[in-house]
Amino acid sequence: MKTKLAVLISGSYRNFDSTWKINEEILRRSRTRYEVFFHTWDINPNFESDVLISEYKNRFFFDFRKPKFVSFPQQISLNEIQSKYQFNHVQVEKFEKDAICRLFNLDTSISNFMLQSQINSCGMYLGIERLRALLETEENFTHFLRLRTDFILDANFVGQLFEHDLVFCGQLLPTPDGLIGDQCFGGKLARCSDVLLTLDQLKKFTSSSEWFNNRRQTLAENMIRLTLKPLRNSAEIVFLEGIGFIKRPDIIYESLSKQPLYLFVIVFHNLKVLYIKIIRKIF
Repeated sequence: MKTKLAVLISGSYRNFDSTWKINEEILRRSRTRYEVFFHTWDINPNFESDVLISEYKNRFFFDFRKPKFVSFPQQISLNEIQSKYQFNHVQVEKFEKDAICRLFNLDTSISNFMLQSQINSCGMYLGIERLRALLETEENFTHFLRLRTDFILDANFVGQLFEHDLVFCGQLLPTPDGLIGDQCFGGKLARCSDVLLTLDQLKKFTSSSEWFNNRRQTLAENMIRLTLKPLRNSAEIVFLEGIGFIKRPDIIYESLSKQPLYLFVIVFHNLKVLYIKIIRKIF
């Protein structure tokens, strides 16, 4: 059978329009035969983190304006995606927050301070499962690639997919079982398709006696870790730390005349960065 890649893209729509322009060109230049399987949600929440925290964590910020991320389009429809792209497989699902909480025993924000993070993780695994089930009905694919809607591939990564059983890239996290990552991974479908069975792990975990929803790091990449665990001794797995990256939304700047007190936030941020740099230099 000739090599053919199933590109499994899932997550909130985010800034997919800009990331796909880059990824599509990378795939085209690789001369890989591929087909896109796309799943997203009908709502597209904005990126709410503070720019100073997420983009200038250990850097000074020299501007007398407030930085903020550009807003995403809020509603996503199947017709809209199909009119933009010629993907053969597109699913746009209604995001039912309460149903997700009930299905995975997440409780409410009153009793669970990690609720939103866990809902996001469960949504990720639901999206992966929708595409895995769809891919299972197809027979002409030899390899798969799972990536987030806001992930940008590295041109060298695509070739690596066909040289190993399984490859992970992007931001990877160390665990007692080894490195893990959920942003971008893929490999030989016949050897490693079980790594896509994350929803089964999630259901088992959140219905077990050890599930405690206020414990940190109980979801997110943890389900990938558990799913990957049986494959570590039987498959050739390669981890490419820092290859590819998440594309954050573009940043715009607002005059401080609207929020003059934000100047104190900027000053405090720079003082904190200065303090950290001094401490590191001393020790």
